[in-house]
Amino acid sequence: MRVVERRLDKNGVIRVTGPAMLVVNSGRISVLGAVYGPGSRLVLHKCRSYAVKALEESELKVTLGEEGSVEEPKPGEEVIEEWLSVAEKVASKGGRVILVGGVESGKTSLAALIANVGLSLGRRVAVVDGDVGQADVGPPAFVSMGFVERPLVWLRDLTAESMKFIGTVAPGPVAGSIVASVKELVEEAERKGADLVVVDTDGWVSGMGAAGYKLALIKSLQPASVVLVGGNLGLLAGILARTSIETYVVGSPARRRERSRDERRKLRAEGYRRYLEGGETVRINAAEAPVLGSCVFSGTPVSEGEVEAISSILGVRVLRTSRLPGMLVVAAESRPDREALARLREAYPEDSVYVVTPMEAKGLLVAMIDRSLRELGPGLILSVDYESGTILVRTRYSEGAEGIIVGRVKLDDNYVEVGRITGCVI
Repeated sequence: MRVVERRLDKNGVIRVTGPAMLVVNSGRISVLGAVYGPGSRLVLHKCRSYAVKALEESELKVTLGEEGSVEEPKPGEEVIEEWLSVAEKVASKGGRVILVGGVESGKTSLAALIANVGLSLGRRVAVVDGDVGQADVGPPAFVSMGFVERPLVWLRDLTAESMKFIGTVAPGPVAGSIVASVKELVEEAERKGADLVVVDTDGWVSGMGAAGYKLALIKSLQPASVVLVGGNLGLLAGILARTSIETYVVGSPARRRERSRDERRKLRAEGYRRYLEGGETVRINAAEAPVLGSCVFSGTPVSEGEVEAISSILGVRVLRTSRLPGMLVVAAESRPDREALARLREAYPEDSVYVVTPMEAKGLLVAMIDRSLRELGPGLILSVDYESGTILVRTRYSEGAEGIIVGRVKLDDNYVEVGRITGCVI
């Protein structure tokens, strides 16, 4: 640990990178529009970096952990004044605000700044988090919405009031679902009184596919304002310049905390843990409850004789077999060898053949749903009994839970991703 003391003149700025604890000994400072006075303490996560601006002459004490730092930016390196100017404009206008920017561009910090400014203006502020890969408001693989009740410096300070399950952390293949889910949550926030809704998006901005996805989101929401953050957004900026949508282009801080792939993975694990740790075990009967995203429990069972024949080909006991259009799905006690699987595919040349086992289902991320198919929150599959159709799920969202949606992410006991699933998983 290192302790650094700094005296800042009015309007002076330093950049503090975590892990760190900042204490205001005297004066007042602003961090993303949140104001801290004498005696205030602010703990910074190791993956966060903030511009700290003195609102009056101030004395600060910063305790730095490993990799933490305090820097005095050179002229032009900080963008806090530019950000604040835009935040005041869009928050004063109100309505829907969409932020678009690349990975580590700072758009999530800018979202917090806009929310804080809106709060200071007396607005009812909601944040919709559309970044399924680096989710802050809710867990990864969900689009989430939360209301801002007090100033914040990280969207993780919010609690998700509503969630929509996407089931994966890669936005590309599910862009349409993300657009629809974001729109639903924006409309829900407005029904509940929000007059400023800040929409944070993922960092996928390169290429025509990304541009088409972001434009589809903008077209669907018809926002009052769009803020483009950082570089590599010329295509979007050019198109939006020809529209009537109020669009702002702002820079990113020259010095900012760049997260490694491993750090981003660990951050996702923290996000899963926030919403999955604890809870109780819920028993889902697949014969009676809605189980979405399952091949085994969605298809038509095959005859007993065919099950025996398949079991003979595979050389393992078959627990359940289902047919879907162009597909044969086999739940087996254990995984057959490659030769046996090849023989089964030869026996069913017109079908895509999938073999799943009970062990492969353990740790799958799901969404708990009620009878109207509304998502309540996340859960983790503990076990699947294919013969009885019983699925055991651990969740904190058991009240009203009547079924599940099966996702494409598998977690270990520490909530770290150990696989992203394609094809049939259960």
